[in-house]
Order: sequence, then C-alpha cells, then structure tokens
Amino acid sequence: MTLKIGFIGIGAMGKPMVRCLLKSQYGVTAYDTEAAAMKAVEGDGARMGKSTAAVARDADVVVSMVPDTPDVEAVLFGRDGLLEGAKPGQLYIDMSTISPVASVEFAKKLAAKGVIMVDAPVTGSTFKAETGELNIFVGASKDDFERAKPILSAMGVPQHVGEQGKGHLVKIIHNTIIATTMVGVIEGLALAKRSGMDLKFVHGLLTKGTANGFLLEYWMPRTVLQNDYNKGFFTRHMVKDTRIALETGRSYGMPMMGTATSQQVYALACNLGLEYVDLSSIFKLYTENVDALNK
Repeated sequence: MTLKIGFIGIGAMGKPMVRCLLKSQYGVTAYDTEAAAMKAVEGDGARMGKSTAAVARDADVVVSMVPDTPDVEAVLFGRDGLLEGAKPGQLYIDMSTISPVASVEFAKKLAAKGVIMVDAPVTGSTFKAETGELNIFVGASKDDFERAKPILSAMGVPQHVGEQGKGHLVKIIHNTIIATTMVGVIEGLALAKRSGMDLKFVHGLLTKGTANGFLLEYWMPRTVLQNDYNKGFFTRHMVKDTRIALETGRSYGMPMMGTATSQQVYALACNLGLEYVDLSSIFKLYTENVDALNK
C-alpha cells in the first residue's frame, strides 16, 4: 500500500520536494493558499487538496514547508488547520525554518491531541531540493526519527540531531553562521571590485587560501560572478532567520552582536528592492549603492 503524504506549502522549496516524493512513488496530496502553486505540481502527479484539514484527514503523514513561525501556527491551529483533520497517532513533519522555542510549544499542543511532531528543517536551498540532496536536521525521539526517515530520505539526507525542537535549533545556528559569513565574503569581494581589481582573478586567489569555504567556492560562482541572483535563498528569508536567531539568543541569554549587524545589512538590501532574489545580492548594495552608503 502506497503511503499517503499530505504536503502543505508549495513554494520555491516545496515544489521540488514534492516532486522528489512523487519520484519515490509516494502518493502526495498538495495544498497551498495559492492555487497556482498547487497547479505547478499537479502535472507531476500530485493531487490537489482543498484545505490543510482535508489533506490531514486523508494522509498518513503530513509535511509542511512554509515561510515563518506564524505560518506553521496557522497550518496547525488555524481555521481548517491540521488539528481539524488530524488522527491520533498521525505523524506531522515540519521542514520549515521557524523558532525552536515555538516548535517545542507546538509539539506539546499536538501531543495533547495525539499527533506526533518531528522538526526537520533543511539546508541546500533550491539547488539541492531539485536533486533530492538536501541536508535535513531532524529533531525527534529515536522511534519517531526512524518512522520519518524513509520519507525524508526521498528529499535528502536526514540526520538525527536530538529531541524534538533541536532540528529547528541547529538550523537557526546554521543560518546564523551563513548570515554573518556571507556579509564578510561579500564585503571582501566588493572591496576588490571597488579597488579596480578583476573580480574573478581575486576570487580564484581566495579559494586557495584560508578564507575559502562553501560560500566563496561554490555560491559566489553561481551568483556574484555571474551577476545572476534569481535562484537561491531570498534575502527576505535571511531577515526572518536572523530575527529568529536573535530571539533564540535572548531566550538563552546569549548576545548575538554579529547577527544583529548582518540583519541590518539584509534589511537594508530588502528596502532597496532585493528581497526576492538571492541573499548574495547584497553585493549590489555595496557596489551599486556605495556612494549613498558613504554619505
């Protein structure tokens, strides 16, 4: 019998993730508040859901991939939300990037209704989502991890990082490092360009030094060096993730000074119209708006 999966949130990441599940012969019913988003996977074999509650009633497992903490809350507890259609013992997997503090609270509320929550946020952006090679940080009990593992393996490589909530925590730690490192990489390359040096030449030198890393060696050639920011991780999402990181830091009494600075950079970039392109587009902030920044 084919396992029936309900998938909530058919955005830039959700679409390729649904396609990976379909390729692995899972039956998928998709739901999104935007009808056009659902249509994008209907041609691949996904069924169209009428609401989250309706999807949950028919599914063995429900997966969500939505933008922010309030969106997950609405998926679970809002009108026509998961709890209106969920069954006792049902598995719910959230693959969004949300507050780890809220994640634990959501899990407690779901457990009171007999629903099991696993948090499984991903890294790799759309590049890896399309090939089913996402890195997946899973917060769950060992038994719940084993139950979710075959489904998650269709979309990437699941890694059990601890109890429920720890997947979301590790993802926020991960994105905190990306947020601050990206600013450093971009400022260095922008300085090279400002000084009149050949950008590709400098990039080649840097990849052979201690400064090298994934962002410099693999991300920059896809975006900055091609002047193409149309595919990747939206700048607006990093504003959200750094906000969650700062909130999480406060809950642990941890100062996050570098994160606070990087959030200001991404927020400014969004204000200049770069919110729906890859976050490395902050390069344009430094190179095309540098005179305004100097005033």
